[in-house]
Amino acid sequence: IPNGVDCDEIQCRNSREEILRKFQIDPPRRMVGTIGRLCPAKGQEEFLKAAQTISEEMPDVVWMVIGKDMEFGGGYETQLRTLAQEGGLNGRVIFTGHQPDPFSLLNALEFFVLPSKLEGMPLVILEAMALKKAVIASAVGGVPEVILDGKTGILVQPGDPYSLAQAILKLLRNPELAKSMGEAGFERARENFSESEMSRRTLTLCQEALSY
Repeated sequence: IPNGVDCDEIQCRNSREEILRKFQIDPPRRMVGTIGRLCPAKGQEEFLKAAQTISEEMPDVVWMVIGKDMEFGGGYETQLRTLAQEGGLNGRVIFTGHQPDPFSLLNALEFFVLPSKLEGMPLVILEAMALKKAVIASAVGGVPEVILDGKTGILVQPGDPYSLAQAILKLLRNPELAKSMGEAGFERARENFSESEMSRRTLTLCQEALSY
C-alpha cells in the first residue's frame, strides 16, 4: 500500500520571493534541490557531482541541499561541503540544514531531485507532485511505481551522476516540459496516491485479513 498525500492540504508558509530573500539569492536565478537527511544513501554526492557538470554551462543555477546530518555528527555534511568546494561550486550550493517549512522550499524549486541509492516509498516525491513539481529520481524501491518516466518526471540509475546531470539539464533547458510534467504529476498524485485512497486500501486489507 503506497503512501498517500492530500494535495489540497499542503500549504507553503512563504512565497518563492521570501525564500530567495531568506537565503540571499538574487533573482532571477533558478533553484534545483534535493531533500532528505544527509547520508550516502540519499545520493547527495551524486547530486553535487551532477551540479558541477551543469554549472559549467549554467552558472546561474543555485543548488539546494535541504536536510540535516543526523547520523554522522556533522561529519558527512563537512564531506559534502568539501566536495562542493573542490568542484568549484562555491556560492552556488546552499546547505539549508533542517527546515521547519520544507514545503515552501520545495515550492520554490524549478523541479525536485531525489538521487537516492535506497528508498521505500518516499513521501517527499508525492509532496513534490502535490506542488506540481516534476521529479527526477533514482529508479529504486517503490519510486518507479510513482513516477511515470517521461510523463511525470525522469527516472535515472542510482549512483550515476552523469545520467543525473543529463536529466537535470533536460528540464533546465525545457522549462515548459518541466511544467507539463509537474501538472501531470499533480493529477497522478491526486487520483492514485491520495490519503483517502491509502486509507481505503488499508481498510480493504484489514477486512481481507479478518475474513480468513
